[in-house]
Amino acid sequence: MSDRSFIPASRVCEKYDISRTTVWRIVNDPSFPKEAIRRVGRAVRYDIALLDAFLNPQEA
Repeated sequence: MSDRSFIPASRVCEKYDISRTTVWRIVNDPSFPKEAIRRVGRAVRYDIALLDAFLNPQEA
């Protein structure tokens, strides 16, 4: 089993203080790593580590 943590869009919004529209724009960016998204049925979850690396590249 993977040790990666996935969170829903609502938690992404809280963590980064952004709107759901901004989350949508980020994940639709061509350079966004698609492995950061996990879909289970209609539920979508985002990998915290990959989001951090994408949104804060200087810290990675």
